Amino acid sequence: MAIFQMPIDSLNTAYDIQVDLDEVPFFLQFHYNTRTGFWVMDILDINRDPIVVGVWMQTNIPVTDVWVLENMPQGRFILIDESGNEADPTDESFGNDVKLLYQEEIVA
Repeated sequence: MAIFQMPIDSLNTAYDIQVDLDEVPFFLQFHYNTRTGFWVMDILDINRDPIVVGVWMQTNIPVTDVWVLENMPQGRFILIDESGNEADPTDESFGNDVKLLYQEEIVA
């Protein structure tokens, strides 16, 4: 089991990245909702078809554990606030103080 830090672009409030999670390629889309003050993540397959849309990014909560879908990454996403404040990511802290981690699936 490994834990990886996702490459977050702290200079943009809307962007996407392609990552391999558990050896499967995915696209992660991020956008900052200025009305609510929250970051939102969408998970898409390699064809950019949506798997999960509108995941609110909250610190210290496994953000995707509520979905059990066959085509979804099998591991766990979690946000960690390295400043020690346990604050949710803001437009400025996401990727700086607040890191998005991915814990690979535990295979027994």
